[in-house]
Amino acid sequence: ANGLAVDLGVNWQSPISKLRIGLAAQNLGSMSALIDEKIKLPAAVRVGGAYQLFKSENGNGVTLVADQITYLEGGAHTNTGAEWSLRGAFALRAGYQFGLENRGLAAGLGASLGKYQLDYGFASYQNDLGQTQSFSIAVEL
Repeated sequence: ANGLAVDLGVNWQSPISKLRIGLAAQNLGSMSALIDEKIKLPAAVRVGGAYQLFKSENGNGVTLVADQITYLEGGAHTNTGAEWSLRGAFALRAGYQFGLENRGLAAGLGASLGKYQLDYGFASYQNDLGQTQSFSIAVEL
């Protein structure tokens, strides 16, 4: 099957200096039929915010986040989380997903060095679905 989709989003720094708000429309597009079955992309609207509880001059800080995802074909769920950063170079993260039958607690960590960033995430699924582990590497160009 072939398809084309786009995600559009905005990020706004609110008048409250420690609060950022984002809005995104995701998976806007369509897929061709796979054999005889038409596939619909899970188009969704996501709105969320991040509030920086504190950030010291040496880069230590705590940020709280939450977002609501609403699927255009029905259904919604909420994600919440927190990040503790240490000297702007290391981060510990934890989160929870509400409204999804098999998901719940997730955790991760990250490290930054100059223009390089390495992140790791772990999530456990219920009902014998197992665990996922993800790694990402980012390079600022």
